[in-house]
Amino acid sequence: MYQPRTISLSFQDPRFKSQLIVCRIPVAIRWTLPAFTFVTILLLGQVHGIAEEPKGETTSPIRALIVTGDQHPAHDWKKTTQALQEVLSTDERFTVRVLEHPELLPREIGKVDVIVLNYMPSARPDPGEQMHSALQRMIDGGTGLVLIHFANGAFVDWPEYRGKISRRNWVDQSGHDPYQEFEVVLRDTSHPVTQGLSSYRTTDELYYRQEGMEPIHVLAVGHSVVTDQEEPLAFVYQYGQGRMFQTLLGHNAASIRNSGTAELIRRGTAWTANRSPVVEEEH
Repeated sequence: MYQPRTISLSFQDPRFKSQLIVCRIPVAIRWTLPAFTFVTILLLGQVHGIAEEPKGETTSPIRALIVTGDQHPAHDWKKTTQALQEVLSTDERFTVRVLEHPELLPREIGKVDVIVLNYMPSARPDPGEQMHSALQRMIDGGTGLVLIHFANGAFVDWPEYRGKISRRNWVDQSGHDPYQEFEVVLRDTSHPVTQGLSSYRTTDELYYRQEGMEPIHVLAVGHSVVTDQEEPLAFVYQYGQGRMFQTLLGHNAASIRNSGTAELIRRGTAWTANRSPVVEEEH
């Protein structure tokens, strides 16, 4: 039987590396402008159909890994890590594990959806190049990253972290207001992390004069009594294929458990894992 000769065209969306669209078109088509336009629209429609987000979000757990094990002496990393576990676990989608030896992070490649960094080398030495490389490889490949409070003081000898992975960093001229009550003002309530939320009051440290030039999308600010200026307290950005959420809030366990801060951290963590920030949107 006669089989018309065909041309095979392949298209691949970079976000779905394993999915390929293949379309076979008979050579005998008369390639007039209307015919070419029709085929182009058809192909683009098929590509768009694959690239769309699924109608119903996956029911698989959000695999979160809290990386910790050391902090500045002013920060009780054991208590803040426990508070972070509690905050995330109120969202039943999360499965939360804790890694107290950051040098073992290379073993976690491919096993987590989001890393929550509650860590700053102080009593222990820097975990080293293998840990740095693993973290960069993971987030560059799409693993989310959440930076809590003084995690922005970590890795002072790692240029990629100081400015690109962590976008606002503690430097010599940095400081914070006294540990006291202040208002966290939401600057963008249209973002998925903050949608439907309101400004709130907390008792925490308000960091100021944090260094960084890379772009950030600011979600929340606070007014410093020292600088008399608004200082960014929660913001999002992209690094490679990974989503980043950084908050300068969270000095201690009580500050993390503040209902407003807890909601920001919980939603920000889900968002960096490429999931809906709120459970209700899944139904």
